[in-house]
Amino acid sequence: MKKYILVFILCIMAIIYSSCSDDILTPALNTNRVSYDSNTGSGVIDGISEVEGFPVTAASGASLTKAGYTFLCWNTAADGSGEGYGAGLSFLMPSEDTILYAQWIEDIYIQEDLYTGAAFNHKDETNAIRYTNTITDFQLGRYEVTYELWYAVYKYAIANGYSFANAGTEGTTGTAGDLPETDSKVVTTVNWRDTIAWCNAYSEVRGLTPVYENAAGSPIKDSRDSNSIECDNVIYNTANDGYSLPTSGEWQFAASEANDGLNASLAPSDPNSFNTANLAGNVWEWCFDWFGSYPAGGQIDYYNPGPSSSHIIRNGENIGHREWGNPDQTENYIGFRIKRR
Repeated sequence: MKKYILVFILCIMAIIYSSCSDDILTPALNTNRVSYDSNTGSGVIDGISEVEGFPVTAASGASLTKAGYTFLCWNTAADGSGEGYGAGLSFLMPSEDTILYAQWIEDIYIQEDLYTGAAFNHKDETNAIRYTNTITDFQLGRYEVTYELWYAVYKYAIANGYSFANAGTEGTTGTAGDLPETDSKVVTTVNWRDTIAWCNAYSEVRGLTPVYENAAGSPIKDSRDSNSIECDNVIYNTANDGYSLPTSGEWQFAASEANDGLNASLAPSDPNSFNTANLAGNVWEWCFDWFGSYPAGGQIDYYNPGPSSSHIIRNGENIGHREWGNPDQTENYIGFRIKRR
């Protein structure tokens, strides 16, 4: 009899426990709100409310305006030092109410100049013709990538699955990863692998499809030494519309005899004859190609796919001259500019 009474008591306890276990074991989920701040721009965007941890989509920012500037992305800090969020991209509702601040980039520093493709004679540093290269139309950044632009995209990237070997520095004397002090100094002290991962992140921010993929067809998002094999065996998918480094041939096609001097800052009033500034001066620039011998005969959109031990860097003081740097090499005199087709 005692045995049955004990079983009965245990059953009653189990029923009572099951009726309240959800309240005991499952924490209450809060509904939080994301608000948007135009951050010196004009326009209003309605915020969104959702349960924490549930997916939501960041506003596009297309309705915001700021004279002379382009909306780039969102950040949890007005100065861009917080976590970055891509416009129109999904994220999980934070665990507390959050304000996202618009991040703006001055228009002149993200301008792109269109180059109509043609056949041209690719020359070396002695001005000797080495081969003929027919270039397809492309758009090249008018200026080298500024540290301000690098930093804004970098903050977005590290909050969205990217990892970098280097945080970049402002000009030749900046401190790695610091807040930008000006909008006009170029980014330096980034290696070649950093630049291809950054190009993919910038493509995402601008609503384009990244061009640098791994063997599985996924965008490369990690430039650290631990991912060197994937980076160095990158697949350059030219069918996609995202940003990339110029090839050495594209770089030389665009170069002119302008000479702005090495100052790690931009000179908007002094573009070269093709409208693209600082190709003939300022810092050296990473190109996509691996360094190697010139090809023979006529070529179309030629680049050296490698891999070898180093990548081409260019500077227009002698537009035929090629230098090289290891893919993990960083210097305060090497930056980059971007192109797309």
